[in-house]
Amino acid sequence: GQGVSGGYLEAEVFTKYNVGQNFSALSVNPHFSIKPTWDTKVGVTIPFMSHRGEVQYRSNQNPADRSTGGLGDISFDFSKTIGSGGAASLSASLTIPTGQYDIKRGTDAGKEILPSSFQKGSGLYSLTLGWDYSRDTDKGIWLYSLSYTHPFAMHLFSGENEFNDSYWKDIRKHGDRFKYRFKPYGENDLGAFTPPSIGGSVAYGYRGRSGIVQSF
Repeated sequence: GQGVSGGYLEAEVFTKYNVGQNFSALSVNPHFSIKPTWDTKVGVTIPFMSHRGEVQYRSNQNPADRSTGGLGDISFDFSKTIGSGGAASLSASLTIPTGQYDIKRGTDAGKEILPSSFQKGSGLYSLTLGWDYSRDTDKGIWLYSLSYTHPFAMHLFSGENEFNDSYWKDIRKHGDRFKYRFKPYGENDLGAFTPPSIGGSVAYGYRGRSGIVQSF
């Protein structure tokens, strides 16, 4: 009830399966959370994924079937309800690069990095800030949501990048682009760029004769 804190663990599992003509992808995202106080919640998401599909690196090569699977990028989240009525809430989440993002397949003499859709992670940190608000009316309820996600890269302690001595050894004379401790933008060690994003939504639910919200 209201005012009760601690003593329980909430668990949710979000599962998604995509299938197409030459691919299939399954992701399982268990989310565990606790409420230290009645208006705050902290949680963690530990995703697992599997991807099978056809890859053709170049137009003059034959396509080949490839598969990957395992642990993805873990996320930590925090949310806080604002106001005595709990109509608004603020949230923040941090995703850390625990999933492998440089998976290679092929022969020992000719391995190539798989496309990003086959990778288990992005190689980046990502911070998401969110705001949610609900407005109750006589005939239903309005739900508003706004979020901003900003990816970035870090090597705080070493400043080194393992790819400097392999993939990028030939361009070292042009600078130390891939030697860094912090980059405020979403470029991972392989040079792949992920832009920041803004999302928002507005939803309305109406009440039936019983007073229960029936659909959105």
